[in-house]
Amino acid sequence: MTFPNEPQPSEPGQPPPKRLGRPSDPQSPRGGLAGPPPLPTRPEPPPPIRWWPVGVLLGLFVLAMAGRLLSDAPQRQTMVVFTLIAGLLLTLGLTLWFFFFSRFTRSAKVLGLLLAGIPLLVTFMLFELDGFSGDMVPQIKARGTEQVQMRDHNVPNGMRGEFPQFRGPERDGSLPPINLLEDWQTNPPLLAWRRPVGAAFSSFVVSETNAITMEQAGEEQALVCYDAATGDQRWRVNWPGRFQNALGGIGPRSTPTITGDAVVAIGAKGHVVCVSLKDGALRWSAELSDHGKGERRYGYAASPLILAGAPDDPSDDLVVCVAGGKAPNGQGGLLVAFQLASGDVAWTGGGSASHHYSSPLLAELAGTPQIVLFARNRILGMAIDSGTTLWEAPWPENSQCIAQPLVLPGDRVMVSSGYGVGAAVFEVSRASDGFVATEQWANIKLKAKFSSMVLHDGLVYGLDDGILVCIEPQSGERLWKNGRYGHGHLLCSGDQLIVQAESGEVVLVRLPDGIERGRFEALRRRTWNPAALAGNQLFVRNDEQAACYLLPLK
Repeated sequence: MTFPNEPQPSEPGQPPPKRLGRPSDPQSPRGGLAGPPPLPTRPEPPPPIRWWPVGVLLGLFVLAMAGRLLSDAPQRQTMVVFTLIAGLLLTLGLTLWFFFFSRFTRSAKVLGLLLAGIPLLVTFMLFELDGFSGDMVPQIKARGTEQVQMRDHNVPNGMRGEFPQFRGPERDGSLPPINLLEDWQTNPPLLAWRRPVGAAFSSFVVSETNAITMEQAGEEQALVCYDAATGDQRWRVNWPGRFQNALGGIGPRSTPTITGDAVVAIGAKGHVVCVSLKDGALRWSAELSDHGKGERRYGYAASPLILAGAPDDPSDDLVVCVAGGKAPNGQGGLLVAFQLASGDVAWTGGGSASHHYSSPLLAELAGTPQIVLFARNRILGMAIDSGTTLWEAPWPENSQCIAQPLVLPGDRVMVSSGYGVGAAVFEVSRASDGFVATEQWANIKLKAKFSSMVLHDGLVYGLDDGILVCIEPQSGERLWKNGRYGHGHLLCSGDQLIVQAESGEVVLVRLPDGIERGRFEALRRRTWNPAALAGNQLFVRNDEQAACYLLPLK
């Protein structure tokens, strides 16, 4: 007799019947009956965000900035460059941390990429890098901006004048007084015309109704003449060659020179042209690289100097250009002089010195007319008939020699450099074997980067890293420091100082107290080009536009 739950015997060769009920569980206290099913396993928590690299990066940045600030009063431009580099390295480090070492989830990284990338893309589409300021700060401008030609036909003709070369008739930034009205609120300067121009750092030169400057025109450089009263183009002379530098910008650097019925100009790659003032017809051309070392990093920047020959024989006139120094083959020199009439080489000279970016000027020192040039690591005086070095004085190694030397009474020459170098005065005197230059003083109270100084009533005025200062040149003491105008340029007309500010504004300052009397926005962006004043016509330009204003007269 069998029972329902009792296992039945199996047939021979057949597997035993399966037992009904729960599967056996050896851990069950009930002798083989299974317990409840196991609970689901919890997922491992994500690893915590790794924040310590952020602290390390920020700490290194703070330490680097503090160390730079505490090291020997760092010069401003150098400090800006250091800050930019340190900031870029910090940004790169934080980016690498976020995407590769932070332990953020993939979705968080994608979100971070979108939040950072979209604004950067929009910014790139709307704006572009427009070079750097004089303090090395990046300049940004909107893409696609166009300058519209403007002319006010109701403006009367201005008082004519001559501005034949770089920094005026004597190449020293000083002009005869013209008695300007100082109340520019009631009597503002009048805009005669405004027009687009090709990029360059040239100034205007003016003769009668001709206003001439240099420009970059695509892949060519150009010497261009405009009507001084209307801004209309009269003639243009082009030659091949595009010059561009990431920090220095685009286009020619030097300013043309007008002499008689001729105009002489030097391109950024050293191409020299002499043309007719009337119609721009080419008379002769030359290449400075055939007569010297060649262009430096920022191109040929020195403006041509005219040395007049006999008063009744203009064929003796010479065009003196900075060729750069002796070439590797030993040929050429620092200066080369061309015959103005023919373009033939009259002489080369300058010894073993090499050029920077300052222009030659004519001065009489120790009773001898001579060419003065602020060259690389030295200042020199050279004979006007041969270019032979008469004297030289050392200047700090690797400093930038850009601003013009300033000739002072008493056979003295003042020079100044930026980047923390400062200024010095040298007295030139005769010695038994020629000439000698003796340093009178040197200090850092005037650091003219590329803003040349002016002399008025025995005092020197200049832009010390963009701030206007007054220096007593006998002792080198600074009498005052007032007015931040950036790395602009100065023109002195009587006891009135016209400041072309780096911002594009033009400011009228009274001398000798330095009180600002008037200001107006002549241009709307960075302006490194010196202004030119012919009569009461003020010609201003930058690397995008040019304008002419009539300054109010008493």
